[in-house]
Amino acid sequence: MLAPKNGYQQQHTLTTSTVASVGCFFAANTFYHWSLEGGKDVDWYTNHNIKVLGIYLYLSSICYYISFFVLFKLCFDRWCWWERKNTTTTTTTTTTKYMSTSSLSNLIRDLGFIIPALVLCCSVFLTLSLITRDTGVSFEKHGKFNLYLLIFALLIYLLVTVSVFSLKKYISIKKLVFGIIVCLLVVLVLYSITNSKSNETYHWSTGIDHGSLKFNDVEDTGVCTIKIPDSVPWSVYLPKILTYISTGGSSMCVPKQYKQFSTYAPDGTLTINCPQGKASFILTPDFFKGNNYLPYQDINRLIETYAPIERKYNYTKPRVFTDETVIARCGNNAELHIRNFKKSSVVERASKFNDPQVKNPSTVSTMTKEEKTKPIDIMFLKFNGLSRAHFKRAMPKTFSTLQRIQNDGRTSQVFQFFRYHAFKPDSYFNSISMFTGYNALKYSLEDQDIKGKSMFAHRWEFDPMFYQSFRKDSYVNAWIYGACADWYTKHLGKEGPIIPDHELILPFCSSEIFKPVHNSNNNNNNNNNNKTAVAMEQQQQQPFSIPKKCLAGKHSNTYIFQYINQFWNNYKDVGKISTISIMDTVQETMDINDYIDSEFNHFISSSMKPHLNDTALFIVGDNGSSVKNYYFNQDDSDQLEISMPTLYIILPTWFIERNPNVKTILKENENQLSTPFHLYRTLRALSKYPEFGGIDIQDPENKITDNGFLSSIPTNYNCKDLGIPHDFCQCK
Repeated sequence: MLAPKNGYQQQHTLTTSTVASVGCFFAANTFYHWSLEGGKDVDWYTNHNIKVLGIYLYLSSICYYISFFVLFKLCFDRWCWWERKNTTTTTTTTTTKYMSTSSLSNLIRDLGFIIPALVLCCSVFLTLSLITRDTGVSFEKHGKFNLYLLIFALLIYLLVTVSVFSLKKYISIKKLVFGIIVCLLVVLVLYSITNSKSNETYHWSTGIDHGSLKFNDVEDTGVCTIKIPDSVPWSVYLPKILTYISTGGSSMCVPKQYKQFSTYAPDGTLTINCPQGKASFILTPDFFKGNNYLPYQDINRLIETYAPIERKYNYTKPRVFTDETVIARCGNNAELHIRNFKKSSVVERASKFNDPQVKNPSTVSTMTKEEKTKPIDIMFLKFNGLSRAHFKRAMPKTFSTLQRIQNDGRTSQVFQFFRYHAFKPDSYFNSISMFTGYNALKYSLEDQDIKGKSMFAHRWEFDPMFYQSFRKDSYVNAWIYGACADWYTKHLGKEGPIIPDHELILPFCSSEIFKPVHNSNNNNNNNNNNKTAVAMEQQQQQPFSIPKKCLAGKHSNTYIFQYINQFWNNYKDVGKISTISIMDTVQETMDINDYIDSEFNHFISSSMKPHLNDTALFIVGDNGSSVKNYYFNQDDSDQLEISMPTLYIILPTWFIERNPNVKTILKENENQLSTPFHLYRTLRALSKYPEFGGIDIQDPENKITDNGFLSSIPTNYNCKDLGIPHDFCQCK
């Protein structure tokens, strides 16, 4: 029996609502069931799929609420309809009581009430059965965790529903909805701020394959403890649009507005498409002349090397050159070309992998030509000022690519070092340590008992560059430094130990990169270096004042990645070592890392993809993000980020399979306290493997026993043992 209220419409509404409720009920059960699969306890979700769990439970709670609410509303409306119908026919107490009994009798015979009521009861019992039955997941663990979250969500929905129906008599629906939205937004903002500390700590502490930073070890009290930050990491909340406006777009390079008119082909052919008489070009341009904003104390060697060989010509026809830096001009427009060219003499020298050209060839662990005709290539990529937290935050595409490489596993395997600790918030000390193994730190009186202090000045015979350990008869060496400075002169006060086969520094001395922020006080004249130093100091101190590092409308790092590709392709048949310093990350807002991310990700995932199975790739920050204006108060979370730079080592899978102990020891050391010295010793230790040449040229008798990450690092190491100053140590 159906109540007479437009019978067809009433039956249609009942059927539609009931079917929809049943559909929502099954959807809710399905989502909840999915939330119980894939893991074994709550730790699995909190460390692996917390977002997936949240989505499943949220959808489940919404579907449960819709299903139960609609069914309950159908039953409640039918009861109210019969109650109103009967109470309108009499006003006496006795009759009212009799009619209430009649109303109940009619209600029981009303299909419009019985059907949704039965469905509601069945839904409740089935739901209770689902959430309490054995699903193969411990109820005391994340099954119970899921149930608590589901009940909490349903209680919130119920509270909101009761509040709405209670208040709608006094407040209009529009005002009520508006108030609820405002309250929810306030709660969301407060929750985001209060929860940001734990969220940021989670992102900071997790890495590839959901590995996690070990803040402490409850089982071993000898392991030093890294304090979990108490403060809110305010730097996380810096919106990109705000910093973009503050810098006036200084993080982005504006492409040239004219059509490209010149090409510099791989064979060295320079072609300029320009009206006759307006075309010219410069080979190895002298960027130093007239640019008084360069740090001349750091570039004397560069001036002596490159300035004398600058040549200028008018263009008449295509010609072939081997200069690696060329400027083509058409009228007032200029285009910069940077290209790596293969040197036949270098190829000849580096083709002796199977025939060692050393004093005592018998000491070399060699490979046969059938096994390998060249050693594994080495690419050392150093980012200036990049913490592991900011690597994940600002370079998510690259981070995801590393995860995909690890997931695939057929080409390469990724190793990460969570407790890799810098020495100072200064590239000077950290880069010297990782490149030469020399301790240049100046310690205070409170560091009297620190081990590993240097007693002598740096000498190449005792502290060689890491690449000197590898055989010259097997490797071609490229040095790429993304700033106008001679690293050796700047950091060690002397020339480098060898002349690299290829060097890319000159283009970064262009006046497009080195120019003052406020040039009204500094004209291009022969002012003394003191004025130049003042201009450079202003550039560093002013908030948001470091300008974009652009060359001919492109970020300087674009040319670096192009050059590496060319270098790798030109010397594909011999071993290669490229030491690359990416300096574009030194920028006050840190936004420039976002722009590097796309190019760097493309470089790793596409350009280097064919070479990863024969390349050892090192991605490292000299120290964490240390620009003062990027942080608000330099609190404990900021100090933690500054102290712990990013470090990833990617090795070919076939090399790991040939040397399984390498994977074992690297995995063991991922959560051991370490420093740039460990990285330096690891690089030198690799030179002893047959796949990398089979001998450390600087230690042919294997007197050095510390192999960095390839040796077991004691778990009880602390900052004093590793030479980290007390005032910078984050592991107490």
